Amino acid sequence: MGDVVRIDRAKFGVVLNRLGEAHHDHTEDQLRSMSYGAALDWAGTDFDKLLALAKARRYRPQWIAYQLQQLTPGQHRILRAMEATAGPYLTQRQRWVVCRLQEEPLTETELVAMADRAREYEDNRYPDRCIRNDLGKLEQLGMIELRDGVAHLARSSA
Repeated sequence: MGDVVRIDRAKFGVVLNRLGEAHHDHTEDQLRSMSYGAALDWAGTDFDKLLALAKARRYRPQWIAYQLQQLTPGQHRILRAMEATAGPYLTQRQRWVVCRLQEEPLTETELVAMADRAREYEDNRYPDRCIRNDLGKLEQLGMIELRDGVAHLARSSA
């Protein structure tokens, strides 16, 4: 039958086999540090492993559907619920901006200064242009409002 994941122990690590014996699987940190190829080899077509991998690496729910190609109705419902919770697609940079704005409204200059030290912007030559672009896209989505040069989360996003 394969492994059964008990809901009360589904914190990415303890998986119960058919006999109810626990064995330790990969932790979230291990899943994040694995190469992409090794992670795919580990997960194969196991929905629960792909789900754990997607959560650990913050992949979109559509990634799981793409890996499996064919979903059961139950798996389809799980992914639809995840998509509804996740909201519109945002890049890692855009999610970083939203997280900073949840703490307090910031100016573009303040965001650029913070982005200089952020992993999400480390490969960008011009973080000021990236921030400006990300703010523009978030404003188009209605997630933020720019007032007097200060970016605020939109009231519906808070």
